[in-house]
Amino acid sequence: MKYTITIILLFLSMVFAQTTKQRIAVLQLEADGVSDKESITLTNRLRSELAKTGSFTIIERGEMDEILKEQGFQLSGCTSEECVVEAGRLLNIRQIATGSIGKVGALYTVAVRLIDVESGEILKTVTEDCQCPIEQVLTNSMRNAALKLSGRMRTDTGIQSLGEGSGDIFIKTNPSGADIYLDNIQTGKTSPATLQDISAGQHFIKVVKEAYIGTKSVTVNANDLITETITLEQTTEENPVFKSYFSGGFNLLLHNGLWGGTVPAYPENEPTPLNYNGYGFGVNADYRIFKYFGVHFDINYYNRKTALAQNGGYAESDWVWEMNDYDQRLVGPFEYDAFYTVTSTGARLGVKVFPLQNNWFDPWVGIYFGYYTWTAGIYSSDNKKTYGNTSGSLTSPTYLNFGADFWNKDKTFGLTVFCELGAPVVKNYKIEDCIRDGWTFTDYGEGFHLFGFYRLGVSLNFTTLKPTN
Repeated sequence: MKYTITIILLFLSMVFAQTTKQRIAVLQLEADGVSDKESITLTNRLRSELAKTGSFTIIERGEMDEILKEQGFQLSGCTSEECVVEAGRLLNIRQIATGSIGKVGALYTVAVRLIDVESGEILKTVTEDCQCPIEQVLTNSMRNAALKLSGRMRTDTGIQSLGEGSGDIFIKTNPSGADIYLDNIQTGKTSPATLQDISAGQHFIKVVKEAYIGTKSVTVNANDLITETITLEQTTEENPVFKSYFSGGFNLLLHNGLWGGTVPAYPENEPTPLNYNGYGFGVNADYRIFKYFGVHFDINYYNRKTALAQNGGYAESDWVWEMNDYDQRLVGPFEYDAFYTVTSTGARLGVKVFPLQNNWFDPWVGIYFGYYTWTAGIYSSDNKKTYGNTSGSLTSPTYLNFGADFWNKDKTFGLTVFCELGAPVVKNYKIEDCIRDGWTFTDYGEGFHLFGFYRLGVSLNFTTLKPTN
């Protein structure tokens, strides 16, 4: 009989405890240093965590808004104690929770007050500080605040900590080679790696490799080493985490020839210079700083020539006619095959814009500014003999540059296909002792393009990104 009475009393106490849960409302936390959207999300999480404690029955947000709307009560901007108490009376509850979420520097602080509606007295105030990313505020700080309000956790204030001192975290990832972030700050290390002297307490780890990401919250104990293995998953974000990188390689290109009227002479019976294609080659380096922007640098050599006369043959032009006192348009015979040849070497620095984002296909447009040295003259086919030449230098931009980068899966190796339109123009130059001693060929402003007006090329590139294991 004694045991029966005891069991009944225990049962009754449990029923009584269930029926005495406080029915409370939670007003939206006032935002200070965080967005309203973040404040709404954090407030909803606080409601959920308070319900989990088993100490409260929470009025749903929709029900609360509907009741206050029927009463014509404006909840927006309701932060004073009088306004909060009035809202509680209209909701016909005994207790109401209100507070704020703020950010100072890298520190988030959550303050929640539980108010007695009848008396207006503040029954309990809890604060929860966290020098951590806001994701950890959502998962940890809201839970701790709820536990403190319910009396299930001590209400000591302070940054989440597990005592003085520090510990180490050894981080492994699958795959390896991921950049490691601690509390949303890049550590400069890639996995696997050990983060040393990390303050005791709760921390947020994020690991990133290209479009793959992994996250984990960890607890560091003083003088302890913990090991965490994180598996990376492909992000579902429209714009995955971007990592800047360097790339470099070498390029080959073809460009079109000179246009008419810019050479001293041309083969006999040919009204204009012969068409031809020149070539070029060089090295290039790029620094992709942001998703949509990068810096480009290259050094290239260009060579192009057009036939002027064959061995034993003649050349002609209006300029030759002028040099012969308008008596003879022909000059020759030449002792070897002669070509009008232009060579140039240039260094260019510019910017590229990447309008589309794709892991393996990156189209771009660019603007470059370059410094060039050049040589122009009449040479033999092996460039060892000359009938006169000149040289110079100039600076000039090239505006119409566009192409596309094609990358392998890890973006460690790629092929670039590009096209360049426009070229610097050399004008008002002279070639002394051109073809014959005493003759001077003078350009009066028409000039010639330093290299072909359009250029088509390919470039093989390697990046500083590490391959996926």
